[in-house]
This record gives sequence, structure tokens and C-alpha cells, in this order.
Amino acid sequence: MSELDVGADRQNSEPPVDYTKLGEHVASVVNAAEVAAERIREEANLEAATTLSEADRARVQAEEATKMIREGAAADAEAKRREAEAEAAKIIASAEREETREAEAAEERLTTLQQQIELTEKRLNQLAAGLRNVAVQLETLEEAEGLQFRRDE
Repeated sequence: MSELDVGADRQNSEPPVDYTKLGEHVASVVNAAEVAAERIREEANLEAATTLSEADRARVQAEEATKMIREGAAADAEAKRREAEAEAAKIIASAEREETREAEAAEERLTTLQQQIELTEKRLNQLAAGLRNVAVQLETLEEAEGLQFRRDE
């Protein structure tokens, strides 16, 4: 049996590599990553908006409580009015501190999520580049095997 026959037998026994499916797979992985990143961004924005809305509601409730306390204190003696105003100031200060804490926490969560998104996108880009490199190497290998086969003929 000649070397040409051995090469022909090897070619007949190994199925050809379908590089289009590899490209499609790489594209689907990149597309899925982009969809996931967009979903994470949307969830982060929704969570931040919800937290800010809750903080605003707490502030409105505190303001309403202050108004009620002030209306009741007007009917009381001067000492009770001063006490009520002091309590109202505490409630407002507490609500503002809480609002500030919640806003800062929401901003921190948003920043963390954005950093995670950026890191994920960077990793996905690296993965895509690696997959492209593999595809190029496979094409180069296929071309080299094709040239080797032609030399053997």
C-alpha cells in the first residue's frame, strides 16, 4: 500500500471539520453574553430606581408625620410644642440619614453591578478573542493539511 493510499484512507475515515458551526457557536456565545449583560444592566437600574423610590416614600412619610405632630403641638402648651418640634426634628434627621444611607447603598449596588458587568463583558471579549484565535488556528491547520495532502499526490 503506498503513502497516497494511506493518506486517502485517513481522509475517508475522518469526518471533515465543519468550521461554520464553530463560528455560529462563537457568535451564539457572544450574543448570549450581550443579552445577559443587558439584562443585568436593566435589573441594576430597576433595583436602584426601586430603592430611591422607597427612600422618597420614607421622606414623604416623615414629612407627613412632622406635619401631624406640629398641628397637635399647636394646641398644647409651649413646653409640649417645643418637645414636639424636637421630636419632629429627630424624625426628619433620621429620615434624611436613612434616605442618604439608602441612596448611597443603591449607588454602591449600582456601581458594583456595573463593575461586574464590565468585568463580565471583558471576560466575554477575551473568550470571544480566544475562540476567534482557535478558529484561525483551525483554519491554518486545515490549510496546512490540505497542502500536505497535495504534496503527497
